[in-house]
Amino acid sequence: MYLSKARKNIKLLLRDSVLEINKRVEPVFSFAQLEVEILLAEAIAKDRLFLYKNPDYILKAKENRKFKNYLKRRLLGEPIAYIRKYQDFFGHRFKISSDVLIPRPESEELVEQALHLVLFSKPSQLHKNKVDVLDLCCGSGCLGLSLLLARPELRLDLSDISANALRVCRANAKTLLAPSVGTYSYNIYCSDLFMKLPQKKYDLILSNPPYVLLDEFSTLTDAELNAVDRTENGYKPSLCYEPINALIPPQPKIFYKRLFIGLSRYLKVGGLALIETNPRLVAMCRQLIEEKEILLSLELRMDLNKKTRFLHLTRI
Repeated sequence: MYLSKARKNIKLLLRDSVLEINKRVEPVFSFAQLEVEILLAEAIAKDRLFLYKNPDYILKAKENRKFKNYLKRRLLGEPIAYIRKYQDFFGHRFKISSDVLIPRPESEELVEQALHLVLFSKPSQLHKNKVDVLDLCCGSGCLGLSLLLARPELRLDLSDISANALRVCRANAKTLLAPSVGTYSYNIYCSDLFMKLPQKKYDLILSNPPYVLLDEFSTLTDAELNAVDRTENGYKPSLCYEPINALIPPQPKIFYKRLFIGLSRYLKVGGLALIETNPRLVAMCRQLIEEKEILLSLELRMDLNKKTRFLHLTRI
């Protein structure tokens, strides 16, 4: 049992829930207080400020059941974003499911870099009048749709190999772009990289492709399991809730060579691709780009944590 069946006010629920988390999985849940507040606020459909202003509020029976369910799922390792079914990204709320990766702060940096290029790029690098953009391996659509919402004049294509992921992407496009129906130009394609995309050239391609290495995945998940009370029946590391095909590239060298060859064919001369990747893959990517059939020049960029995270590729 995760909590007493007795209904409690907010103050007692917060106290007892944090104690419960710290007792069971304290090394993993380093922000127990914050996470409990988020789940409790979600269960009662209020913001976190409400919790502090109304410590004596007693949850209704339905709210109490919902909160207990949320807490149970979190104690079993499920990420909060999947429990809430949304994640805030670049000032917008994106629907998500276990069919798509959870949008992360590092990827917001990629959108910022893309916006800077759209606004300030030299004409030889980016055709400004009618800019064609592709969000490749789009998942929830957070990269491309965030860019389109900031620059409605862009013409956006979004593509992913997963039909289930594209259902999430379409839902986000419908919700986020609905206030200005007719203003935005976008298309959504189901494609393994470039295989089923229309024959066209892009000014800008964004992508957050799979980049977690198999040994890295095992190390991360094993470390999390080792930190958890093994009596916690059914616990899964948080990464195991995310779609494995969106995390781990099949045969990384082959996958990234296909990606770079496709970029060479689908970018306009002078066009740019911004790719988020794993710092451990940078040396391999640099080596692949030197092959003669790949017509790209490479510039590396660091993320805010000073890790080499982004590839800026120009079609030559």
